[in-house]
Amino acid sequence: MSSLLSIDDETRNAIRKFRLTTNRIDKPEHIVLQISSEQKLLVDTKTDSGDDSDDGWSDSDDEDELEDIKEIRKQLPSNQPRFVVLAYPYKNKIPLILIYYKPDTCRDEETRMLYVNGLEFISKNNLVSPNKIIDLVDKDDLKKEFIEMEL
Repeated sequence: MSSLLSIDDETRNAIRKFRLTTNRIDKPEHIVLQISSEQKLLVDTKTDSGDDSDDGWSDSDDEDELEDIKEIRKQLPSNQPRFVVLAYPYKNKIPLILIYYKPDTCRDEETRMLYVNGLEFISKNNLVSPNKIIDLVDKDDLKKEFIEMEL
């Protein structure tokens, strides 16, 4: 069975570069992937979802790491699925995590099924080769504790 999705060389190279450059980092790094209307897997270049609401973090928390996690949450749209490839330094290792963000607010069944197919496409083509795949329904759950509990 052939896939409904495709990936261009630019996106493939961006994922490859990300994988190769995150093996010696000291703070979380990420890229967000989306599926376009032409059914291509692309790097999501938007940096803000426009939601500047308070996310419940206090200023006394670890600012550097929290800023990185906040950045991911801001980049995720409220009603569209996405894939987040996250390199997360933890206990002297840097596991590569694939977060499959599938919000409950996405009511378009075709989009939801396209992203399910996208998860299979990413796995079958060894694009990311993650150490862990995490399902995320509510972007507000994406916090340091959540990630570390999943590892």
